Amino acid sequence: MNISYNSSKYGLYTMELIMKNADELGSLLKKRRKYLKQTQQAVEDISGISASTISDIECGKNFPKLDTLLVLLELYGLEMNIDVKKIDS
Repeated sequence: MNISYNSSKYGLYTMELIMKNADELGSLLKKRRKYLKQTQQAVEDISGISASTISDIECGKNFPKLDTLLVLLELYGLEMNIDVKKIDS
């Protein structure tokens, strides 16, 4: 997963790259939810995140807000790591 910064020091990721990662993230979250044998409705009941939002995330239509992503990661027993990317000078 990439995080974009609005600074030339860090570079900007293109919307295409972010959307590609939204598809990959959504697919990962969907696989994990199904592995845990949870429906989107069950996740909504537990987390308060609407089933339609979960569906949009899983289909790659929307990239989740950070707070939503953190709730889903915790619920699914996943974690996120952010590393500093080396930038060529």
